[in-house]
Amino acid sequence: TFNSCGHCDNCQEGHPAVCDDVGYLSFGCERPSDGGSPLSQNGTKISGYFFGQSSFASYAMATERNVVKVPKDVPLELLGPLGCGIQTGAGTILNALRPEAGATLVMRSIFDNSTGNQRNPNSPPKRIQNQKGGSNETSAALIELVLQEPSDKAAVLEAQMNYEIQQAGGTAEFAFAMGVEMEGLGRLQEAIAAYERAVSEDPKLAKAHDRLGAIYQAQGNKTQAEYYYREAIDADSSYQEARLNLGRFLREGNRQQAAAKLLQEALDADPSFLGARIELSTLLVEQKLVKSAIKLLEDGLKLDPMEPFLALQLGKLYVMDQKPEASMQFFELAGQGSEDTLKMDVPLKTVLIEANWIPARMFNVGGNPGKMHYHLDRIFELDPANVEARLLLVNKLLESREETEARKHLEFLLKLPLEQQPLPPQLIAELSFPQGVRLLADVYKRTQRSEIAKGILTQALDVAKKRGNLIWITQLQNDLARYR
Repeated sequence: TFNSCGHCDNCQEGHPAVCDDVGYLSFGCERPSDGGSPLSQNGTKISGYFFGQSSFASYAMATERNVVKVPKDVPLELLGPLGCGIQTGAGTILNALRPEAGATLVMRSIFDNSTGNQRNPNSPPKRIQNQKGGSNETSAALIELVLQEPSDKAAVLEAQMNYEIQQAGGTAEFAFAMGVEMEGLGRLQEAIAAYERAVSEDPKLAKAHDRLGAIYQAQGNKTQAEYYYREAIDADSSYQEARLNLGRFLREGNRQQAAAKLLQEALDADPSFLGARIELSTLLVEQKLVKSAIKLLEDGLKLDPMEPFLALQLGKLYVMDQKPEASMQFFELAGQGSEDTLKMDVPLKTVLIEANWIPARMFNVGGNPGKMHYHLDRIFELDPANVEARLLLVNKLLESREETEARKHLEFLLKLPLEQQPLPPQLIAELSFPQGVRLLADVYKRTQRSEIAKGILTQALDVAKKRGNLIWITQLQNDLARYR
């Protein structure tokens, strides 16, 4: 059968089929120790070692790990084809899915090595070869259980979960981990079942109660959401994440006083809990207590002077407090953030872009094109396809009559992959009128999309007529005349 290393975590746990090196050891077609082959003829190397043994011969050389000892009285013609299939495919069916007799199994092979495949790990796509120097590409086989009756689904899921929990020793932690996995896949009913199983196994498992509250809140079930958040706090009063989530839930439900009490309790218990500090500052802003919110975040920054998300929020509050000059030091600090200094559970890239986007707009309004360009360049380094930043720059270039440069940025946006391209309505809404819109139509026309260009000009002409601007009307009518 297939080869495996025997020392990685998966092999040590009895799962050699998912050995860390199974691809190379089974399909590398060479001896791992020196890259050679166990076979030769007259001193010339013969390719071998496929699946660690290359057994299409009268005799085969194999490793101890990929040999299965069988009784002498079992027919070899039956055993031969079963080495890999039973351990992987049939093993998955019999041990994991465990369908009843008569169940139908559908197997499909999916192979999509295109740019449009969101699961493609390679961008741009590249050939995935099953051996070094080979030409064959690989695909993935998925096994799907098809139920005869839709009502059987809940019973099947319950049976599968019971089996896996039993295999893991019946632990609440395993059920919780399964809930997290199901929630990540968007399979919320299965996640709820797993979390409920976790709290039935261990009623004190606060994080399972908390996740149930979060799911029910997302589904709009406010009663169940509040119930489970409070259950989490009752289960473990030191689990401050539940206080944060319940506080946010109450704030969004306009129960500010109760929310403030919970969030302050979380901060009193752990002053470094940034989530509670940020949420409480949001509540203070909603109550028009901006200076109190600033004080709250400044106290947090004293505890964690380099936290970029905290600095970003402080910068935004100073803008809100009409102190733009004071805000800049915090935007600059946020823009220097790194994965090491970011404590909040937000993407660093998002923080860095916003820390440059807000100053770029401020310098644009303030008439400082040099500093505006500096921050836009930082954004393009982080996200070349950032539409808002590109369109702001296009409009500024058109203001200074730099149409050639403006055109380059629009062409860049329209050359992005289709799923990243901004739609015409967004472009029309953001571009200056009518110069930017006319330029946009021309770029679409030059990229062989004349119908879109014509539609843009037609919409623009309607706007010009409503505004009664004769110059614009004439320009747009002349542009449209070129399509007749």
